[in-house]
Amino acid sequence: MSSIDRIREPGTLLEVRDLHTQFSGPAGTVRAADGVGFDIERGGALVLIGEAGAGKTAIALSVLRLLPGPAGQVVAGRILLDGVDLLRIGRRAMDGIRGARIGYVSSDPARALDPLVRVGQQVLDALGRRRARTRAELASRVEELLLDVGVDPGRGLLRAHPRSLPLVVRQRIVIAIAIAADPELVVADDPVRALDPIAAARIVELLARLREQRRHAQLLTSRDPALAVAVAARAAVLYAGRIVEMAAADSLFDLPRHPYSQLLWRVQTGLRSQEGEGSEILSGEPPTPGRLPRGCPFEPRCPLAHEPCPAAYPPEIRVSARHVAACWLLEE
Repeated sequence: MSSIDRIREPGTLLEVRDLHTQFSGPAGTVRAADGVGFDIERGGALVLIGEAGAGKTAIALSVLRLLPGPAGQVVAGRILLDGVDLLRIGRRAMDGIRGARIGYVSSDPARALDPLVRVGQQVLDALGRRRARTRAELASRVEELLLDVGVDPGRGLLRAHPRSLPLVVRQRIVIAIAIAADPELVVADDPVRALDPIAAARIVELLARLREQRRHAQLLTSRDPALAVAVAARAAVLYAGRIVEMAAADSLFDLPRHPYSQLLWRVQTGLRSQEGEGSEILSGEPPTPGRLPRGCPFEPRCPLAHEPCPAAYPPEIRVSARHVAACWLLEE
């Protein structure tokens, strides 16, 4: 969204500018991120919200430069961390930034942890020798780190293999590894997707607490709009690789302006429309990757679609100083 690029906060840490991320395959090219732009200030948090296939993970992996190659590539745009364009530095330099300055929390703790390496060793490897000189100091740091994410390092846990642990404990360990080096930014890609609602709520609380205590910034993705209010100050709604609405999380949750945001909120929060519709209120399927409609990609599913919608992509409208949405209805 072009005008979002002009919204700048003092102390900006991460700047994503006109990001275009594509995946190429036998069926053609998929524009997973199609001109995405946003900022995250130091100590701030932004949640990217949308259905599966909206482009959330592609954006997160673009920031981390962990796109599965050669199919996945950033073909245009800039990703600046504290003014340094991560897309234009060498692989070795990026390896030094990833982990040290950017922590990563995967959506799948079963894959994020090495099943053959004991828990204590994996946390120790992430910690390295930062702020510790002796083996005893390192061991103490590992235990402190695990306690900080709500994991008891006793009872043989340090010598356990990840596969023997409950899923929520494994995700807490993944978070411990992500924050081990005190990064400035933590990227958490759908961090509660694999968890039951109670475990998910506790992980959300943990992420919010860690950001407050450690003062790092967070970029999160989720299918659940409620995560935005629980964790982040700001939220952006994604559809077909584009940000269709962005605002403060609480105002976006209370008064979404884009029809997709409105329907997504009702479906995910279990609300009912005045007509008494339930989960079927968000009917239809997202557009086929690589075969986007000419106009607004949400038009085939939108109950409010009208004449301009199938012909051209809608303009970006500034609803308020920090609230923008791309919809033809807002021009009327």
